Amino acid sequence: MKKIFVVLSLLLIISCEKEVSVSPPDEEAAKAFLYITSYPAGAQIFKNGRYSGKRTPDTLKFLELGEYEIKLKMDYFKDSTFTYNITEEKTESIFIDYTKNPAMFGSVFCISNPPGSKVFIEDSLTAFVTNDTVTGIMPGIHTIRFSYPEHRDAETKVVVRSGKTARASVTLQDTSIWVDYNHKNSGIGYDYLNCIVVDKDNVKWIGTEGIGMIRFDEKEFKVYSPPIYPIPSGLVTAIDIDDNNVKWIAGYGGIARFDGSSWQAFRQWDSPLPSDYAEEIKCEHGTGNIWIGTRYGLAKFNGYDTWVRCDSLHPDYPMASVSTIEIGPNNLKWISTSNYGLFIYDDLNFKWISVGTPPNGGEFPNDYIVCMAVGNNGEFWFGHSNVADPPNMYKGGLTHYDGSKFVKYTNLFSFDLIYNIYVDDNNVKWVGTNTGLYYFKNTNNIKVFLNTNSGIMVNDVKDVVKDKKGVMWFATAGGGLIKYKGEINK
Repeated sequence: MKKIFVVLSLLLIISCEKEVSVSPPDEEAAKAFLYITSYPAGAQIFKNGRYSGKRTPDTLKFLELGEYEIKLKMDYFKDSTFTYNITEEKTESIFIDYTKNPAMFGSVFCISNPPGSKVFIEDSLTAFVTNDTVTGIMPGIHTIRFSYPEHRDAETKVVVRSGKTARASVTLQDTSIWVDYNHKNSGIGYDYLNCIVVDKDNVKWIGTEGIGMIRFDEKEFKVYSPPIYPIPSGLVTAIDIDDNNVKWIAGYGGIARFDGSSWQAFRQWDSPLPSDYAEEIKCEHGTGNIWIGTRYGLAKFNGYDTWVRCDSLHPDYPMASVSTIEIGPNNLKWISTSNYGLFIYDDLNFKWISVGTPPNGGEFPNDYIVCMAVGNNGEFWFGHSNVADPPNMYKGGLTHYDGSKFVKYTNLFSFDLIYNIYVDDNNVKWVGTNTGLYYFKNTNNIKVFLNTNSGIMVNDVKDVVKDKKGVMWFATAGGGLIKYKGEINK
């Protein structure tokens, strides 16, 4: 143990006697900083031809004294290059305002059909009209919008570069006669519509196939969809308006009452409604009664607390499926069914109109009455779809009732499905089908609006109404809402 201790002691003494080598201290890092900002911000900063990895606003740090070439690069802008001489170890600042250099701006040549349209850039009205060249535009991607009276605004996006002239060209849709509203060009949100009515304030109420009810005051659309609103279903089959301007809505889920602020829903489980599949709803003016047609019968509701169910419209046909209801002269209720013909109700008794099935005769082309309308003088029109009921094929068509006799029309026009009949205040009959919108005043002069000869986008026209200003409105399946301001060629 003593020998080991001696050896260690000697080694320590020898080590302590050696000279210690010390490296000279590092030179102090340069303290020059260059803070670069720009308007607009986001320019890439290059130093002596190499990208620094920085964008404005940012700082080039620890720079040696001397001269530097600084270049700012930004999409669509000309490069901004300058030299900067650093003479002191301090922080210096540079601000580059692209808007102060006229060479940085670009131009847009605006073209429209029709010419003379107002020009908006990012929703700001300019002093230019088409076909002018708008100058002094900051480089970048811009939205150019054009506006012309009785035309739908149109817009396009253009890329503007420094010192260059971009081209913005559009054709504005003429809305002097036809206006279409669909999910691409408006806030309607949905293109598959079932029905439309107009209230006392000329507001349009539209039933859809999937998102509930839409309100349109010709300024904006408001959508009432479940479950946000207590409307029973997204599929609305019918809407009517009572004497107090209250809206009554039928759909696949029950019915609802909406007075503009509050809702009340009625379903089979919490009311005497015969079925949650409500196909039709009709307000009886003067009495306040609401008539509801369902897949399993008819119901009357006084709007508050009293219900009357009419499950069996005829003893031979219990639970008849009601397709449409009209209230005609003498307050008679006309109730059509999708498979058992027509019933007339005088508030005491039901009368069943002899229907029959071709070829054995009957008053109608077939038993399937899918729509009905009452005319100005109390006449009635009934619509029948073509029906395949193996082994027979029943041809559809129209039936006219003048108050004393029925007349069948099976060859007025060709269609598979008939959706709606509407008689306007000029006694023009409008018939919506899957092959176009037919209209006539006399059956010997049938005319049609198609997607090839009108502003209707699709040929499936589900409903028609005329508003308080005499403008026609068409609800379509797939083409949204159509407004027609033209003359009716009778």
